[in-house]
Amino acid sequence: MLSHTYTVQIDATPDDVWQAMSDFGGSKWIPKVTGTRPASRSAEGVGAEQVVEHLILKQFRKRVISWEDGQRVEFEYMDLPAQITSMSENWRL
Repeated sequence: MLSHTYTVQIDATPDDVWQAMSDFGGSKWIPKVTGTRPASRSAEGVGAEQVVEHLILKQFRKRVISWEDGQRVEFEYMDLPAQITSMSENWRL
């Protein structure tokens, strides 16, 4: 399994950073993402899903699998190309 860890310092309030991290419809700030749209009724919390349009991966879905309001959100990816067996993200504030 391959794992990457990135640490970034952002000059903003914790509330502003959480707003960007948890904005499930606004992931356009992530490199190579060209668009997103909801794929579930809920836009936050465990079970929320979205469809992501990506320059390289084309289109895939992601689902929230863990949510600690104001602190952490984890996503799992679905409908990925066959060569990617699994992928997830874990964002912590």
